[in-house]
Amino acid sequence: MCGRYCMSLDHQDLVNWMEMHDLPVDKVVNEVQRSSRYNIGPTTTNPVYFQIVESNCHKGMLEYMKWGFLKGYSTFNAKWETLSSSQLWKSSIDQLRCVVPIEGYYEWKDKIPYYVSHKTENVFFLAGIYSKNRCYAVVTKDAESEELANLHKRMPLMLMKEDINSWLDPKIPFTHLEIKSFDSNYLDIYRVSARVGNIKNEGRYLINEARDITYFTKKIAKPTKGSQQLNFKRMPPESITEEGPDKKRRK
Repeated sequence: MCGRYCMSLDHQDLVNWMEMHDLPVDKVVNEVQRSSRYNIGPTTTNPVYFQIVESNCHKGMLEYMKWGFLKGYSTFNAKWETLSSSQLWKSSIDQLRCVVPIEGYYEWKDKIPYYVSHKTENVFFLAGIYSKNRCYAVVTKDAESEELANLHKRMPLMLMKEDINSWLDPKIPFTHLEIKSFDSNYLDIYRVSARVGNIKNEGRYLINEARDITYFTKKIAKPTKGSQQLNFKRMPPESITEEGPDKKRRK
């Protein structure tokens, strides 16, 4: 599943990174000037990359689109298993495939958030579908490894490098695609701050590995004769990640 992710590169850094990785950007549409974002949720406008064919040449397009399809209801993820049969997706699955650049995504298990990122790449790509009214959804499928399945039964479709161009090529029908399973050995998974659950919270600290601290709050009891006793109440552990630049997790 995918309900929140991180993409902190600014526009020009993202374009430079993609071109260095053989994903040329020939045109940018609806560029949005924004600060770094570590807590991207549905209904926000974010960059997606796709290809069009003009004069038998593939052109790379980076467009800022809204995350979420609206057709009487809102949906932000598209199930791999029903892409070719669903009325919502089958009109887009051949010609309107895209990839969503991310640095990592968040997943919750037992109400505890975890961050999933790539061990060696700053940016990797999720398979996506977009529509003519300029919105997109992230493709999801059953979790492919025990580690990911323990986190959630569903996962976003993460593309290996060799499959990105095939997924993007509008000349290749969906039924002819052969997408490899993503090797989970490339992934780093760790617990992060519960503050990521509030979409209003932003900052690099959200992707730092959490450490547990047990807090004690001090409550002054009603004074008794001859004494003033302090009564301490034990609070549940809380995830804290604001540890300063020198203690940030290094990927």
